[in-house]
Amino acid sequence: MNIIASGNKVEMSGINIGQVNEFVEYVRNNIGKKSESTSIQSSPDVSDDLRKFKALMEDGIISEEDFIEKKKQLLGI
Repeated sequence: MNIIASGNKVEMSGINIGQVNEFVEYVRNNIGKKSESTSIQSSPDVSDDLRKFKALMEDGIISEEDFIEKKKQLLGI
């Protein structure tokens, strides 16, 4: 999800049900700051997603290159 306001951009991959208020506060605090991209992610979600993509790679469903690209995306690298 990308939120763009007045040329500022906040980027995130998802919101857990219990994180809605945290998300709103984060956007309010960061939308006016000068930055190319700011990411917010919940660490447990990132590690779960990494495990899922690694399993897909090990099963031959996605390539190692696809896994590395997704890993970088999830970690904000």
